[in-house]
Amino acid sequence: MNRKFVFLSMLLILAVFVIGCSKTTGQATFTGQLEVLSSPTGASVYVNNILKGTTPLTLNLDPAIYKVRLEKPDYQNYEQQATVTAGSKTTVSTTLILAVNKLEVLSTPAGANVYIDGSLAGVTPLTKVVGIGTHNVKLTKQYYIDYSMVTEVKPKEQARIEKTLVLNGNGTLKITSNPSKALVVQSIWGNPQLGTTPLTKELKADYYNLKLLYTGYNESNVGIYVKPGEVTILDVVMEKV
Repeated sequence: MNRKFVFLSMLLILAVFVIGCSKTTGQATFTGQLEVLSSPTGASVYVNNILKGTTPLTLNLDPAIYKVRLEKPDYQNYEQQATVTAGSKTTVSTTLILAVNKLEVLSTPAGANVYIDGSLAGVTPLTKVVGIGTHNVKLTKQYYIDYSMVTEVKPKEQARIEKTLVLNGNGTLKITSNPSKALVVQSIWGNPQLGTTPLTKELKADYYNLKLLYTGYNESNVGIYVKPGEVTILDVVMEKV
């Protein structure tokens, strides 16, 4: 009786084991590997918008299509779909692109205010780290016409803006000389005459090279800025020949 009981018990245990193994085998799910690499390393890896770690990274995942996103400060985000299959490795590998670069802004004369995308960034000469893409740049300086432009900053390049500012409006030039009645001409082609001293003349705001001529005296050459909305005074003492 005892032997028969033991025998039946062993058969029962064996049957339960076989059935359990059969069910387990039928329900088993094989995973695959997802390898994520980047240059430079250390990028945050998001799989279906869930942070999984940083590159280089290898994950065991169920077979499926996943959305992989890499993020790293100062670099553009990178996104790619990856299909993971059972028993194999899928690799996502990329070289990240810099998301920032430099913009150099120069002006003549220097000291102009530089606005980038509406915010004051500094004064010329200026080198500023900015994001890759298009930017609105504006230069302002007292007595000069504002200058605006759109510039594009590309990856791994330094964009450069160089501008000669234009004086704004008219100003008044008052010239006296010793002796008086000296002839005042511009030092440009044709030497156009402005008049004789004492001279008051409204001129376009700009820089002028002038000559003063008087018989028996050396020619006097002077350069002067005529500022918009202001009276610029020039007094010249001439030397005898």
